[in-house]
Amino acid sequence: MRSPIHIVDARFVPPAISIWLSTATTVLIGLQRNPVELILVITIFGLGIPGVFWWHRRKHISLSAIMRVVLGGALLGLVLSLTRILPIIHSPIIAQAQNHSITEFTATVTGDPAVSVRQDRLNWDNSQRVSMRIKLESVVSPTTMIVSKVPAYLFAGRYVAQYLALVPGTTFSANARLEPATPGSPDATYLTALTAPRVIKGAPRYQWFAKALRDRLIKALSHTPTDAQALVPGLALGDTRSVSPELLKAMRTTGLTHLVAVSGANVTILLALVFGALARASRKVRVTVALFILCAFVIVVRPQPSVLRAAVMGLVLLIGILGKQKTDALNALAIAVVVLVTLDPLICATYGFALSVFATAGLLVASEKLRHLLFTCLPKSIPVWVVDGLVVTL
Repeated sequence: MRSPIHIVDARFVPPAISIWLSTATTVLIGLQRNPVELILVITIFGLGIPGVFWWHRRKHISLSAIMRVVLGGALLGLVLSLTRILPIIHSPIIAQAQNHSITEFTATVTGDPAVSVRQDRLNWDNSQRVSMRIKLESVVSPTTMIVSKVPAYLFAGRYVAQYLALVPGTTFSANARLEPATPGSPDATYLTALTAPRVIKGAPRYQWFAKALRDRLIKALSHTPTDAQALVPGLALGDTRSVSPELLKAMRTTGLTHLVAVSGANVTILLALVFGALARASRKVRVTVALFILCAFVIVVRPQPSVLRAAVMGLVLLIGILGKQKTDALNALAIAVVVLVTLDPLICATYGFALSVFATAGLLVASEKLRHLLFTCLPKSIPVWVVDGLVVTL
């Protein structure tokens, strides 16, 4: 007796692939700061795709629905990426950076401050340096004032404690020297802070709550072994502040750095716990609580590309449960790609996002076939959990 055929809902896969490829190509080439290459890409996508539609209409040949969606997605990806990268690569701040101008700037913190240790070439001592992602609001020099909201990267070798105390969402000002961003960087400029930060507006309360949770977890592990103090926050929250350079090097050598990257497994465990704890509640209550906790979880662990992919995918599945309509996981993954690339085209060119999407797609598409193949080829004495572990690893 033949097994019933399972029809997979993958209607969002073609537009997701076309939007992603188009956006990633434009972003990667555009951020190289090479106008000729960018104009070539715009010409190929901007004129080639409408040309295909015109040629088919002239020849009275109808395009299939899938082809129309793919071409439309590619054109949409071009528009999305241009609206994101053009303000970065053509910002008036770039001219100031090329002159290494010393300016006063106002910015909002968009990422957690990170500490690195470097060797001072003058006295051969190790010194700490803080780096963080920011969104520039304005830059004021003796002759000009530029108001331009563009991403930038800030470095501070002095006033380390003050910059470490900044929480994402904080608006501050300081004096800094501007430096040109390297080709391929998603930042408009680099800044080297020369003065202590002057807080203009504090971070939202939920950001302080998230910081308190992260700090308390590290404090709770203060009496455990050093490696545990570093690995547990990384496994639970993706917080790698306590990971030593030696431990990080060992994890890279053994290929285990993904353990401290929050992704779909963490979201799955979280949602399973929520649904398990609220087993007797109504469907609407369980989904509502799960949505709230999912949003809070993203804030606490920070919106990394893999976290956002898993969260949006979980959001799609939860909405499907709320509407009593089952959503195929592959279709949910494609919807997550479309949503995230639309909201932030720069995310499509990051390794974290690409690896997260490809790994999830591999599990969804090839896991069952690979599991069946291994059960057929391997000895029957091998436990099922070992085979499942091999499937996931492969």
